[in-house]
Amino acid sequence: PQPALTTDDHTWLTQRAAELVDTFMTTRFPLGEGLIHADAHTENLVHDHGHWLLIDWDGTCLGPRELDLLTGIPDHFHEPARLREQFLTGYGYNILDWPEWTLLRDITELHALGAYIRLAPSKPAAAAELARRIRSLRAGDRSVRWHAIP
Repeated sequence: PQPALTTDDHTWLTQRAAELVDTFMTTRFPLGEGLIHADAHTENLVHDHGHWLLIDWDGTCLGPRELDLLTGIPDHFHEPARLREQFLTGYGYNILDWPEWTLLRDITELHALGAYIRLAPSKPAAAAELARRIRSLRAGDRSVRWHAIP
């Protein structure tokens, strides 16, 4: 099978990840650190006896609480902005008001490539989506719509 990444893309991703880690290590997070879900979005909510419960705790870890506020930010899937606003309003903190929120956005974007890197050698649709996502990130084009590949 063909490698998931070109040599150039591998080099770019490695360098970009190192830059983000360096910045992360010196960043102060306004909400502090604690238990985070790491995949908080509406598809991981269920309604039970008048309360909303968060499910799918596979990615739970300790880290900056702001990570759970990145739901739909950046919006590569072009979800309605009102849903993001409702989520942030319900949480009581708008991460977009924090000037350094883009660091977590950029880390989240790179993290989202992992599954596609694993699938690309054996799944042409994943390889095409991976290439498109990397092109959009390298170009800084956040208008590109990303697609989930089952």
